[in-house]
Amino acid sequence: MGLAISPEGLICVADTWNRRVQVFTAEAVFMRQCSVPVWGSDNPEEKPFLALYSDHVYVGDPVNRRVLAFDEDGPFAWALQDIETLAFPEGLAVVDDVLYVADAHTPQIVGYSLQGF
Repeated sequence: MGLAISPEGLICVADTWNRRVQVFTAEAVFMRQCSVPVWGSDNPEEKPFLALYSDHVYVGDPVNRRVLAFDEDGPFAWALQDIETLAFPEGLAVVDDVLYVADAHTPQIVGYSLQGF
């Protein structure tokens, strides 16, 4: 359901039924996958929004009010969590080392610096 394309041309696909994200080259060659065991909520609002930037895959986990980051090899790297200002973080985009997170339940978009991560 979720799809993201990096500036380098990598394609990131959310496979929610199998609780994973797969990353492919522009030529559709499989590169890696990230396991996302928290996906599986019965909440129809929960959507698998994704962003690719540098060597990380960013994955929305709105039910748990956080964004997950996976490194270039696929394993979980860190989570942006306890986001006090956001009620249901979903939409994701990265521009100039800033991760922008859109909230589905409030009319706001918040930016978080990725420098140092």
